Amino acid sequence: MLGCLVGQAVGDALGLGAEFLSKEKAASYYPNGLQDYSQIIQDGYRLNWEQGEYTDDTEMAVCIMQSVIECGKPDVKNIAFKFWEWFKNQPRDYGRTTRKVLTNHNYLKDPFKVSEDYFNLSNSAANGALMRNAPVAFLPLSYAKDICRLTHWNPLCVDSCIIHSLMIKSLIKREYLPIEDFIDETENEEVKVYLRRGYHSLESLELDDRATSGYTLKALGTAVWAYYHAEDFKSGLESIILEGGDADTNGAIAGAVLGARFGYEAIPENLKKNLFDEGYISLCEEYLKCVKQNNLLSI
Repeated sequence: MLGCLVGQAVGDALGLGAEFLSKEKAASYYPNGLQDYSQIIQDGYRLNWEQGEYTDDTEMAVCIMQSVIECGKPDVKNIAFKFWEWFKNQPRDYGRTTRKVLTNHNYLKDPFKVSEDYFNLSNSAANGALMRNAPVAFLPLSYAKDICRLTHWNPLCVDSCIIHSLMIKSLIKREYLPIEDFIDETENEEVKVYLRRGYHSLESLELDDRATSGYTLKALGTAVWAYYHAEDFKSGLESIILEGGDADTNGAIAGAVLGARFGYEAIPENLKKNLFDEGYISLCEEYLKCVKQNNLLSI
């Protein structure tokens, strides 16, 4: 279980190295692959982060873990407050949907209504809920829907979080399910298409297409590929990141699956040891202890 949560942060921090790059550009920057934070190019964008520092993907997952620890249970209103408080402190990176929802003056009063209203206005299907989903996967499945909807109301986003949670749950139980089991969890044909694409190949997802790189179903597709095709944590994560596009988010989402599949010990030591946030792994351990002690663990 620890591997899932640490895999999220490692995938995020390493994925920053190829965020917003095309697959071709990522290959030119990292001709020998990307295996260490010290390799990350220091351009004008990436200079905003320290080596091994994760981005908004994991920062929002931290909000969820901190809330559950403080409340002793998942309290969606408190999680919403944690999200709002995080954004108020001016993070360096965030998605448009997250920003629009969290800056609405009615958000703390009724986060679900604000989220639903923005969806009705924009039809946004961004990956900003799926990116923070790793800690939610340990909770009863209904929370995948509720916590997603705190910012991302679109049913495609909700299905993404539910299926991602089910994948992680199955891996922790060491029950490797056929792709049709996940396809049967949704009635949406678009979700089914992307589940099949991820099952087929990474290339079929076209992750570096600028117009669609932040699409929740593309990100979900990377998790599917990681579930079925990765040979180990290191090469699986590297393959996904070097596809470019929204590489930190894809790394976080797939990294959680890879960590659940291969375990904490399979995550390269340099990537664990050199996470910029020295307290992150301890927070993950505290979170897992909390969900077990409070009978919240639902695997």
